[in-house]
Amino acid sequence: MVVSNNSLDLKQLNEWMRGMMPAYKTPRKYLIVEELPRNAMGKVTKNDIKELFKNI
Repeated sequence: MVVSNNSLDLKQLNEWMRGMMPAYKTPRKYLIVEELPRNAMGKVTKNDIKELFKNI
């Protein structure tokens, strides 16, 4: 996820997400990045995101 400020509380985020969707659909891991990887057309590159998660 991209965060615009440093006041993000992951516990609150997780609680909010569990209130919005079933627990099995909520993320097990969070990865905070400055910006999402994009291709030349400006689309988010899902394969690059998967690579980021392999490294955590």
